[in-house]
Amino acid sequence: MLTNQQLAVAVQDAVELERSRIACDLHDGVAQQLALALLKLEYLQHLLNTGSSQQALPELQKTASIIQGSLVELRHCITSSVPLQLTRYGLSVAMHNLLEEYRGEGMQITYECDDPLDIPISLEVCIYRFMQEALNNIRKHAHATQVTIRVYSSAEALAITVQDNGCGLPEQLHIQGAGLQIMHARVQSLGGSWQISSQPGQGTTLQVSFPHKCVS
Repeated sequence: MLTNQQLAVAVQDAVELERSRIACDLHDGVAQQLALALLKLEYLQHLLNTGSSQQALPELQKTASIIQGSLVELRHCITSSVPLQLTRYGLSVAMHNLLEEYRGEGMQITYECDDPLDIPISLEVCIYRFMQEALNNIRKHAHATQVTIRVYSSAEALAITVQDNGCGLPEQLHIQGAGLQIMHARVQSLGGSWQISSQPGQGTTLQVSFPHKCVS
């Protein structure tokens, strides 16, 4: 039987774990959506300043939809560790919706995926959050016009590669970027491995892989 002190420590550990989970979900989910909404508002301001009012209304509607979705996601992440898109639609449709959001920002995204994979929900969450953070980093830092995403299964592992033609990530961001650190921690927590390759002016390639023992 646990002593009072051991019980208190266990409760505190559980509280800290839940705080960490909510913080990561807010960073990877709601924060990314709000950043995208801010980008659209800046574009909307540009349209209004240049007299392109006819184009402004559809952009305003898109922005309102993103903000509304952020509020729903915020409420959802307080009670669930699974992103709302995954809960509603599953990984395939959630990925499609995510990519369409960023295609709307002028990025040309090529997405290649093997046959639908039967994987645990914990891995689906990791893959979806990984894609969110990768695309947001590309939008904020890389200024890329082309992105290629591949999800494939080899004899040894399930692998995901995200490659862009942008300006490359600063060296300090490899080490100190909060989003990358959270992404890396998620991958490691499921037994996966992580690799990032980036050179100034030569784009960035992110790759994660999960041994099949983690996928089954």
